[in-house]
This record gives sequence, C-alpha cells and structure tokens, in this order.
Amino acid sequence: MTAPAAVSPAAVPAPDGFLYAWENPHAGGFHCKWNANNANWAGCRNKVSDVWNNGFPGRAEDVRLFYGLDWSGSWVCLHQGHSLPDLGLSGLRFFSPGAGKGQLVNDNVSSHDWVDAC
Repeated sequence: MTAPAAVSPAAVPAPDGFLYAWENPHAGGFHCKWNANNANWAGCRNKVSDVWNNGFPGRAEDVRLFYGLDWSGSWVCLHQGHSLPDLGLSGLRFFSPGAGKGQLVNDNVSSHDWVDAC
C-alpha cells in the first residue's frame, strides 16, 4: 500500500486579484472575471454555476454576490480564496434582507462588490 501523494503548495494557484465566474459547474462553459466592483454582470448575469474568489488577502478581500443589479437586493459572501464549484449542487441561497432573499444563488447573480469583511 502506498501513501497518498501530498499536494504541493505550487498546485494551488497564487491569488491574482480576480473573481471568476463560469456558466457551468467545475469551470465549464464560458466565463467572466473581474478585479473590481461590477454593477451589472452583463454576459454572465443570471448564468453562473461556479464562482471563485482568487482575490488578494487583506483589504477588500471578500466578495458579496448580489441578487440584483447595482449591488441591490439580497447577497451572499464569498471569502478570499474560497470557491463554490457547483452552486446548483450546493443549494446555497441568498440570505441577507432584500429582494431575492431565499432564492438560489445558482444562475441568480447580477452584480458584486469587494469588501473588507462580510
């Protein structure tokens, strides 16, 4: 019996300052990426099933994903370094007060902003 291989630190991508979003789970289909706040996801709006916060640690490291345009409605937090590779399977719902509260996050994100903590 052989021991499991250790994961090399080089196997984990270094933070690059971007929020990534893909159409399909596990980085499938078309994708969008941003390194700043975005009030309208346009081509990715309400079409995303995988998100990854590869932002830099420190100030403005967490991302709030909003149900509505222009940072409106309910939101969920995606902490720095975290990924949700299958939003449909996760069952994650918007939880903060506002329009969209209780709705599934999968295929329902319209905007995002970077915050110090959420």
